[in-house]
Amino acid sequence: MRAAKNVEARGGGGFSPAFQRAFQSARGHAVLLSTGAGQLSYERPELGHGVFTYHLLQGLRGGASADSEGILRLGALSDYVARSVREWWISEHPGADPSGAQQPWFSGEIAAKSIPLALSSASTNERLFTLLATARQSDRALITGAMEDAIYEALNSWTGDLRKELIEQLELLEANRPVARRNFVSWWNQQLATVIASPAQASNPVMEQPWSVDLSGGVRLDMVWIPPGEFTMQLGGGRRRAFGRSPAHPCATDPGFLAGQVSSYHSSMASFRRCNRLSYRSRAR
Repeated sequence: MRAAKNVEARGGGGFSPAFQRAFQSARGHAVLLSTGAGQLSYERPELGHGVFTYHLLQGLRGGASADSEGILRLGALSDYVARSVREWWISEHPGADPSGAQQPWFSGEIAAKSIPLALSSASTNERLFTLLATARQSDRALITGAMEDAIYEALNSWTGDLRKELIEQLELLEANRPVARRNFVSWWNQQLATVIASPAQASNPVMEQPWSVDLSGGVRLDMVWIPPGEFTMQLGGGRRRAFGRSPAHPCATDPGFLAGQVSSYHSSMASFRRCNRLSYRSRAR
């Protein structure tokens, strides 16, 4: 196996800082073969691969143990494959002499065992949760408990580019500086529009969490998630006759959307001014 390090990441960077550091410090060359000299390398159609390849892929998919930074390294993968293939052979040949078992063969420099191969998603999430919890402890007014819960749900449910961007933004909290926290919260609030614009995310449970958007200037706007569906709309009646009337008629929303919720006229006007950045004065006032 050769570690090529002169590859420029594209698309805004796909590696975490921890993986980048491990990648840049990787040294050495190694060879990992399906079996040693004089042994048989078994194929099993029901596995969809040779026995060696099957367990190699299982190791990369989470079977092999990652280190404390959530990084799966060549040494750990090699150990996992050797152990798994041997255990498979013994289970397939009960009572046979284990000295004849298929035994994957590793050869290389000791340093090569530290070559990083992949990131463990479970370990990555745990580390990101720690970064988020630390950031919240530093500024509970900025990062609320509801926001922390919503981000937790997002890490477990978002997929594709949206999840990748969320991870990249959370990685920036590692510095735990006020500007990093403010930038993250600003980015997070902007994702509300990104998520609700995608029909695939319309029923995402993360949107059903309580939301409170900081509009600055001491003004916060509580948001309520309106899921996709049908409802009846009617305008008119009561003290709002001046706006006209319309008969009750069915309406539909697809995808869902977030609506601002205000508790009083004054709070609604403050939110309106902040959202529109205008010195607005209503006729009533």
